[in-house]
Amino acid sequence: MGYRRTDDQVGIRNYLGIIAVMDNSNPVVRSLESLLNGAVAICPGYGRGQIGEDFILHRRTVVGLGSNPNVGACLVISLEPNSAKEIADGIAKSGKPVEILTLQEDGGFIGVLEKGLRIGQELIFKISAQQREPIGFNELVLGVECGGSDATSGISSNPAVGLVSDWLVDNEGTVIMSEPTEWIGAEHILMRRARSEEVAQEIKKCTEKYINIAKTQGLDFLKNNPTMDNIKGGLSTIEDKALGAIRKGGTRIIEGLLSYGESPKGNGLFLMDAPAAAVENLTAIAAGGASLILFSTGRSNPIGFPIVPIIKVSGNRNTVKFMKSDIDVDVSEVMVGSSDLEWARNQILAILNSVINGQMTKNEILKNVEMSVSRIGESI
Repeated sequence: MGYRRTDDQVGIRNYLGIIAVMDNSNPVVRSLESLLNGAVAICPGYGRGQIGEDFILHRRTVVGLGSNPNVGACLVISLEPNSAKEIADGIAKSGKPVEILTLQEDGGFIGVLEKGLRIGQELIFKISAQQREPIGFNELVLGVECGGSDATSGISSNPAVGLVSDWLVDNEGTVIMSEPTEWIGAEHILMRRARSEEVAQEIKKCTEKYINIAKTQGLDFLKNNPTMDNIKGGLSTIEDKALGAIRKGGTRIIEGLLSYGESPKGNGLFLMDAPAAAVENLTAIAAGGASLILFSTGRSNPIGFPIVPIIKVSGNRNTVKFMKSDIDVDVSEVMVGSSDLEWARNQILAILNSVINGQMTKNEILKNVEMSVSRIGESI
């Protein structure tokens, strides 16, 4: 059961998104969130003093977050009207209600807070009247992510998530997998699965881009794994990590490579070019239209995301025991041989179906959520 939007997207949550266009609007946006039941603050940071491609990426991502199908309406808040209108106009193309307030034109912090409460109340009153209705899995856009990986990730949780990915693609749904630095050393496997030679070369170029970025800072990805908790968990090289990480994307044909925050055009499995750090990567996938994300973890990364439920899956028995409040699906029986990956897939699908129908994930309940739009340039 989900929420059908006028642009044919399907959401599984129905939030009022209160968007800070720039970071000087974050405080009032967070205050409004705390006072309005059903509102979620979208505070990506920065947004002022950015230029060129860096600013284009930021703006596109913020519009994508406001257009996410889990958002039923938006209140866009900025320092001044021009920037607010630019973001609001982009979101309005999705067909959802959008209102604007600005600190300079609407009475500063207190003025925006007062007006925002009145506008927010009306928008929530309106969108909360929308009822859930039956949806097909072919209408779902699922993100797959991994973080805090260890040796158990590539043996249990990642391949189990990959089986869910395959199942959804086989049912004409859509899957987005990102984290290109975690393809390094296994990119040839992904290239063999590409829909065309053009897509294969895009995957290769994307991987090489991150290798070269690292080299400019004196890091050779091909000789080490720069993430210390991965090493402690048994993944000593980037190739070790990659061979496990790509399994969360399953085995189906790769339809294309998306840019940061870009929405897929059609169904199937898509890769996305976005930094691997969890908060940045979740932000990019959410901006690309994912309504739900499966997050495989070994040593655990408990972070969630404000507008998209994140289902945490772990095959590490110690993590499941000591970080129970952060893990939604325990597939550790695979590691001890008492159950197989098919069983693990079914465990994930059961929780996935419940979350689609309204069950809250553990990070949603705790409000353990964050977002951050990646930077590709310096501020001026």
